[in-house]
Amino acid sequence: MGERHFAAAACLALGIACSARVDDEAPGAADGPLAVRGSIPVHAEPWAIAAHDVNGDGRLDLVVGGAAVSILLGDGAGGFQPAPGTPFTELVEAADFAFGDFDGDGRTDVAVAEHDAAPQFFVLRGTDGGGFELAPGSPFGVDATPHLHTIAAFDFDSDGDLDVVTDSWPESRLVLVEGRGNGTFALPGRQLAVPEVPIQNLRAADLNGDGLCDVVTPAHDREAVTVLLGDGRGSFRQASGSPFRSFGGFSKLELADVDRDGDADVVEVHRSDASTRYKTDALSILLNDGGGRLAHAPGSPLVGLPDRSNELALGDVDGDGWTDAAVIGETAGVVALFRGGESGFRSAGVTAVPGRARAVAVADLDGDGRAEVLVTDSSGGRVVVLSESE
Repeated sequence: MGERHFAAAACLALGIACSARVDDEAPGAADGPLAVRGSIPVHAEPWAIAAHDVNGDGRLDLVVGGAAVSILLGDGAGGFQPAPGTPFTELVEAADFAFGDFDGDGRTDVAVAEHDAAPQFFVLRGTDGGGFELAPGSPFGVDATPHLHTIAAFDFDSDGDLDVVTDSWPESRLVLVEGRGNGTFALPGRQLAVPEVPIQNLRAADLNGDGLCDVVTPAHDREAVTVLLGDGRGSFRQASGSPFRSFGGFSKLELADVDRDGDADVVEVHRSDASTRYKTDALSILLNDGGGRLAHAPGSPLVGLPDRSNELALGDVDGDGWTDAAVIGETAGVVALFRGGESGFRSAGVTAVPGRARAVAVADLDGDGRAEVLVTDSSGGRVVVLSESE
């Protein structure tokens, strides 16, 4: 795993007064649509990253995975400090996160899908002092194979308790693990059939407007996206027309209302070396008709992305009210930015990222209405922060 380290207090320099520098590296000049503004030191070999208000103060925090889990508490002005108890080094590889109150104490907990280990997830429990600790019973083993890639949390059966859904991709199944509301789960979970191999990630949201949570997942080496509509009792049915044809395989997807019609749409990035049919990196924009049925937006897919484009994040980078997309091109170590608008997405160019770019998130860390782009550098043990070029 390499040596794990964490700064006692990390401050993100975004042109805002703060108590200390992030590190000794000066912000970089812009060489594309984004400019490097600084970096946040974390544990060695960081990979997954998510932004969420984990301590309930109304400010976005960061959760960084990979060879450990670091939780960074934000001050709302671009500064961060590690939450008490972090980093957590008990995991082999933290691949994905879900957030919610799993034990009913009123505090946010973090569920972590573990990759390259037995099929299991951890729960990091929020504590009185604003920190985190391993929840009793962690890790929680599930009926999946060979290991987990993704995780989502929602009350799928309407009993008032958070449940967890994750993947068992070689069996073309998802696994629903019902929560009991006291920090325990009905293990090893119940498998749900999926018609296409559900690898990489899944996302949960209400796609058909019935107030119930649905599940969306891409397929491995297939050109498809599956939409499962929840019934509020822990069961699911295929949306009409699902699985929906997209473009390439080994993809990741995110949800956002990209056309601002009130419905959650799907944006999916495709890695060229894994598709069974298409051998080019691409970005698909699948619009939701309000009933969970997906269709390519005009101009979709966008092709010619940087080689091995396999990580995606959505947010409003330029503050114009439209969702933008940031995509990592792993081979060249770049972030490709696509700006959203009334006519859809358009390419805004690429920006080089120092180190080895592995995962990306988009979040407004300083409250100025324009989101920053956050990239984990697995070779440098840090999160590189980029924002729109001036």
